[in-house]
Amino acid sequence: MTRESKHDPVSNPSHYTEGRRIETIEAIEDWDLGHHLGSAVKYISRAGRKGDSMIEDLEKAVWYLNRRIEIERRTSLEGRDGRNDPFETPMFASTRDQ
Repeated sequence: MTRESKHDPVSNPSHYTEGRRIETIEAIEDWDLGHHLGSAVKYISRAGRKGDSMIEDLEKAVWYLNRRIEIERRTSLEGRDGRNDPFETPMFASTRDQ
């Protein structure tokens, strides 16, 4: 089963939805990935689908993953819980846990 939505370059871009059951943003929000991991998933999910080269999208995903790894290392060395990124502010509060 595929998503039956009309292409909208802002709210429903085909490079994220065409032939897919869920939209990338839905997975990112449901999984509470935050900015760095969410961006990596975004670039992986659209790799080679937007007209950009697949390599460029994958390099962007790696860039965001490396940034997150550095944050995790830094917070680990400082004795903080690495799951809470001090550089991220959630755009949307999760209602799942309320």
